[in-house]
Amino acid sequence: MPYKRIASAAVLIPLVYLLVWHGSPFQFYIAVLCMASVGIYEFYRMFNNSGYHPQTMAGMLAGLLVVTGFYIGAVNEGDVAYVFSPGVMVAGAFVFALICRLFSERDTNGAMVDVALTFTGVIYVAWLSAYLVLLKTWDMGGVAGRELVFLLLLVTWATDTGAYFAGSKFGRHKLYPKISPKKSVEGAAGGLLGAVGTAVLCRYWFFTSLTMHDAVAIGLILGIVGQVGDLAESMIKRSARVKDSGALIPGHGGMLDRVDSLLLNAPALYYYTVVMVSKNI
Repeated sequence: MPYKRIASAAVLIPLVYLLVWHGSPFQFYIAVLCMASVGIYEFYRMFNNSGYHPQTMAGMLAGLLVVTGFYIGAVNEGDVAYVFSPGVMVAGAFVFALICRLFSERDTNGAMVDVALTFTGVIYVAWLSAYLVLLKTWDMGGVAGRELVFLLLLVTWATDTGAYFAGSKFGRHKLYPKISPKKSVEGAAGGLLGAVGTAVLCRYWFFTSLTMHDAVAIGLILGIVGQVGDLAESMIKRSARVKDSGALIPGHGGMLDRVDSLLLNAPALYYYTVVMVSKNI
């Protein structure tokens, strides 16, 4: 493994641990807000460099409002939570992107392509990452938010690591060559095993309220969905004709390159938790 990747991990992992396990929901929300801002900027820059014209400032502002709306809705109840519900925030983001393009100085040629890319960036980065905020603020059914986020991060990282080493050692059969030529079926299997094994370990380590059935199910779900998220970002980069989303993190590329699996895993774990808790009430 390249030294830059190891050095970056050595710096980031302790910071992430402190933020997830000891940080307040508000502090975590601020961190997600920063992550989403960088991710949205990278998304729009990729397509700007490819000749498209998403509304960068409008999309970034809409993304910030979506993440903020999720946080406000999560820490409040009643009418406030309804006004800032995910559906309302997504609809508002689309209308905002549409209006900003309507009154921009650019001509109408390709206007809806601009709106579609702007809205896609908001949904793909801000809306999906906002589920991290919902997980962190979770406090129902004997399940704590910090346990959920820590579980999410560990299982997702284990999937990436298992896929990397299994693919490097045993990779023979291509998984999806038109999207990611280097990924293999053997690597995907290694990632899935890493996810399930780590979820089970988490049950014994810190998530004692998790049943063995739920631990295995979460490992399988996150192991599959996380790798789909990785492939999805590869597809986005191919469509934008770039290798990496950026160069923010040495050895890892951009922010989106680092959180691509998390973006799909966060809502997957959130909705599984909703079902898991509701069936035990």
